[in-house]
Amino acid sequence: MNCGTPLAEVKSANTTVSVPEQPLRPVFPAQFLELTQLYADLLLLQVLGYEQPILIKGSTQVTLGRFSPGEAAPSIDLTPYNAGLLGVSRQHAEITRPADEYLIADLGSTNGTWLNEVKLTPHKHIPIRNGDLVRLGQLAFYVYFRTPEEKPAVAVEETIQLKAETPFKLTARTLETVLSPYLMALAGIQAICDQMLERGKTAEVAITSIALREEKVAIQLSGAADATHLAHKHFTAWRSDNSARVDYLTQKAVNAENGATSSPVPAAVAEAPNGKTGQFQKELREAELKLALEMLRDLAPNRGDESLKANAEKLLAYLHVLALSPLQLEEEAP
Repeated sequence: MNCGTPLAEVKSANTTVSVPEQPLRPVFPAQFLELTQLYADLLLLQVLGYEQPILIKGSTQVTLGRFSPGEAAPSIDLTPYNAGLLGVSRQHAEITRPADEYLIADLGSTNGTWLNEVKLTPHKHIPIRNGDLVRLGQLAFYVYFRTPEEKPAVAVEETIQLKAETPFKLTARTLETVLSPYLMALAGIQAICDQMLERGKTAEVAITSIALREEKVAIQLSGAADATHLAHKHFTAWRSDNSARVDYLTQKAVNAENGATSSPVPAAVAEAPNGKTGQFQKELREAELKLALEMLRDLAPNRGDESLKANAEKLLAYLHVLALSPLQLEEEAP
């Protein structure tokens, strides 16, 4: 060993250095997306901090790691990218293309493999989306490739039932002020779902039929499967748990619209002092944000926290409409 040689350089030749886990923020350069459109079998890796990307053409299986004398070399040697000091193992991960999609798997590495800041289970193959962020230890890169042309999704028809809190008449006014905002909110939630799942062409949310049955409105929809599924799974119970706040704020809104100075409010908040409205609004928004994050994690569990938080903020306005609506979604039939 030469005197003065950094210890980290000596260790990285034979062992993998343990490094702390730190989140990264994704960026998607347009020029790399354009490059992948030229070749159907081109995989492009852009390592953070380096201008020139790694181009892999025509391969259905590549291993990522760093070279070590006397051992099998990986397909892609990341040593020039400071792989040893960044915690990359000699055989760290592999990317395969069994058909029309790319899959990534950790190969039992020391510091783990992360996809959009979600740690992968070793030896389990997970699909990669175009523009995903991959991290091997602390060496991170974005993955780009050409996605096949997508046809518009086939819209699945389903019937939802909305129950009115009071006798409900299907009039021109209730269509405009009650039913339309509810359905527009479902369509907005579905649009966010489509964006997060990176769908290409999607079918527009359409209403096939509307029928009034006693105090229930039965609506046949197409193109809103994700929104209605998430609403059934998460929103119905949430609405029940937050009924006191919602009913109080709803009644306050009705009073303001009618010019009433006093009106009965739910028993749970009947004794609320002055200024409680602002507190309830704050609490309801926090509860709505928590619900939005829960729904989006269920929808896209591999998305990073930054993406989830950004889309949760977009979801809030639609959830608020559903929360304050006099129409409530009935439990999904088993």
